[in-house]
Amino acid sequence: MSADHMGDVVVIDTTALLASCLNDSRRDIVTAAMRSAEFSVMSESAMAEALCAVPQICDDPYSESDLINALHYANDRCHIAAVDTARIHAATRIARRTGVRLSAAIHLDTAMSLGERAAIVTFDPRQITAAIDLNIHVISA
Repeated sequence: MSADHMGDVVVIDTTALLASCLNDSRRDIVTAAMRSAEFSVMSESAMAEALCAVPQICDDPYSESDLINALHYANDRCHIAAVDTARIHAATRIARRTGVRLSAAIHLDTAMSLGERAAIVTFDPRQITAAIDLNIHVISA
């Protein structure tokens, strides 16, 4: 999805959250999507997933600390969608239908719950395919 077609609401998945906090070529895509949208939303699982990935991404405690701080800053700039029982059940149906992991399905369900004006920012190829199949607007590289 190009910058001129971004949604009024963008859902930031874990891949986009991490890209926005790293020296990553895709960082500008996430930043532009967040700036252009009226609201930026993350499921509450995105932050937890990103924090779990920090030790695999960073090779020293100082960079880990910097990344964790950047993740918290990005998290504070988003509305957080709860992952409750209803979201888990809906995400389970999406995962079974599309073959994506449950964690990806939670992000997809978050976008679907926000309606047609929502777009998802993701760099996960399987999640992109599933989003397109579910008629969710995608912002990606």
